[in-house]
Formats: sequence, C-alpha cells, structure tokens
Amino acid sequence: MSLELSYLKDKQILIVGLAKTGVSLAHFLVKNGAKVTISDHKSEAELARYLEQVKDLPLQLELEGHAPKSFLNKHHVILSPGIPSHLKLFEYIKAQGVEVTGEFEFCARFTDTPLLVVTGTNGKTTTADLIYRSLKESGKSPWAGGNFGEPLSRYLYEGEKADFLVIEASSFMLEHINHTT
Repeated sequence: MSLELSYLKDKQILIVGLAKTGVSLAHFLVKNGAKVTISDHKSEAELARYLEQVKDLPLQLELEGHAPKSFLNKHHVILSPGIPSHLKLFEYIKAQGVEVTGEFEFCARFTDTPLLVVTGTNGKTTTADLIYRSLKESGKSPWAGGNFGEPLSRYLYEGEKADFLVIEASSFMLEHINHTT
C-alpha cells in the first residue's frame, strides 16, 4: 500500500543536491504541496542550468554550503545520489528525529506499481534495457528510470501509469536506502 500524495501537503522537505534528481524531485514535491528547500554546496554559476529549471517554483535555495539550521524543523531530508550519507551533519539530523533518505526510497513509497530494480557492478544498463524491452514486447507498459533514464520522481510528477517500473540502481542510489518496501 503506497502513501497518498496528499501526505506531502505542507510537509517541510529539504533536498540536498540540485542537479537532475534534485530538479525532478523539487517539481514532484511542489506539485503536491510540499514546502521545499534545496541545499547544494555548489555556486550559482555551477548550477545555472539546473537553477533555470526550478526558477518558477516556490521554493527556498541555499547555495555554496549546507547550513545546519536549514536542516532543522524539516519532516524529511532527501539526498540526491552521490551525496555521502555518512557526514556528521546527517548523523546529527537523524539524531533529532528527522528522516534522512534518498530520492529513490522516498519516491517508491508513493507508487503501488511493481518495481524491478537492477543492481550490481557490471551489466546494469544492459540488463535493465533487456527487461524493459522484454516487458514491452510482451504487451506490458513498462517505465525505465534510475541511472537508465529519469529519476523515479519524474515518473510520479508526470503522473504516468506503467505496469512495471524498471529501475537501474547505482551504489549511490542504494547508499541512501533505510528500509525495504
């Protein structure tokens, strides 16, 4: 049983890391009524192409560092892939009772569509592509994402309907999983 999208209304959520996943996640969260802050250690110039994609969203931005106060009074802190979850700041936030998780795990809570997750050292893209094509050729309606396409939040934002979600999961995505669903 998935969470209802209405759960997100008025939730204070911090996204750590803008880039492709952060942009997609911000759109999904704002569309569903969350109060979003994005924190990234990079400068405005380094993030220009991503900032352009969120410029019309009602959200708060914190660039060139992560101020500990930005992490307080949040319902969730969501890390983009590649953000190391072992930083002392995240341990402190967890100790305050704030959930710190990754985009993939967080978003998986909002769908009942079966997830086919491909992990491993080598062959993830090929395997995910073969699964996707096999499902499509068998008359199913699959969606491919993760490293192999778009973040899961993009699927949720667009409101697509698929029979299966084929996710290529890198070690960076798996690092932020706290619970299995």
